[in-house]
Amino acid sequence: YEGDETDESIKSFLHKILNAIGLEPEKDCFVKALPSGTKGKIALRGIKHLINFGIPAERLGWKIKLPLYESVKIGDSQLLQVESLSVYYSEINSKSRVKSGHLWQVLKNHFHD
Repeated sequence: YEGDETDESIKSFLHKILNAIGLEPEKDCFVKALPSGTKGKIALRGIKHLINFGIPAERLGWKIKLPLYESVKIGDSQLLQVESLSVYYSEINSKSRVKSGHLWQVLKNHFHD
């Protein structure tokens, strides 16, 4: 996800999302924060599922364009590009949780098909 690894509120929010889909962050996942504007490198080898929260693929060293909210299979990996965690986090106290609702539907389909 794009953000500051020391931001405990965003990290806790992400953990709640992962728990809701049946994943334990410390046990089942590798969670990586990438500060805004920086580049990272993520090799897909050994990754079964990758949820990318808002980081453009080229910033991760990939030469592909990932469609938003669509699961894409590359080799043995299923990739899911969604919006930045901050988009969903901003809806926490909102009566209308349109983006969060869409994320939930996509995650349920991605992990429970």
